[in-house]
Amino acid sequence: MDITDTTEEQYPAAIGVYCDRCGTEERNDFIVTDSTTREQRFEIARAHLRETAGWSCTEAGDLCPNCRTADTWTITPDSTRLIWDADIVAHCKPHYGTNPDTGLIEVDGLTIWPASSTTGERVVARFGDTITLQADGRYTVHHATVEG
Repeated sequence: MDITDTTEEQYPAAIGVYCDRCGTEERNDFIVTDSTTREQRFEIARAHLRETAGWSCTEAGDLCPNCRTADTWTITPDSTRLIWDADIVAHCKPHYGTNPDTGLIEVDGLTIWPASSTTGERVVARFGDTITLQADGRYTVHHATVEG
């Protein structure tokens, strides 16, 4: 038998998924075969976590239940994608601004609308700012201090 041959024999494999925000690991045993690819193995684990443990697993990243429901986020390029793609803040979209170094229009944060609709007063949270979920469902923005 060649090393590239597959037997389709099933066996258990420990597969772990880490939260991209806090580093929490969830590791479980899953039944796979020797032809199950690495990507397929991770999707098996991610599907299990989405369905049974409340995780948000998207192309943007993996978030444990605590981070998925966190009420405070610091806006960074990575967190912006997670917040938007994982639908953590339901009424938001990327905010674009001019990069002072390149002159190019780039994502520089999030635009957030009130929880009830996409009309009304919106807030902009740029990279470095912190957003906090209030009891009434609105987000407040705590702007980063600019040193200079």
